[in-house]
Amino acid sequence: MGTLTISLDDDIEKRLRELVRRMHGSRKGGLSKVIESALENYFASVNRSINSGEIFKALKEDEVVAEANTLDELASILRKKRIEVRGLRIVSSRPIRPVVHGGYRIKRS
Repeated sequence: MGTLTISLDDDIEKRLRELVRRMHGSRKGGLSKVIESALENYFASVNRSINSGEIFKALKEDEVVAEANTLDELASILRKKRIEVRGLRIVSSRPIRPVVHGGYRIKRS
């Protein structure tokens, strides 16, 4: 088992510790469990997007201002660059499947 030392923003640390208290109380190892679970979910998300080969791009007047493998990652990049999302067009390298509605069809005669 490895040991990591990381630095977090004070607000993030406070929210993380509050979440751990609510989920695990004051039990030993609660913080590690929450971090491990979050990282497993993150890795699964990244692997899905990498394996699918999907890329999301943010366009402003047909100029690419940011691109990423996931929508969450794209949103993070746009926040860091302080780019207003209104007026942007988000495109995907893979076509989005249309929603299929199922159900009975009634024919009126």
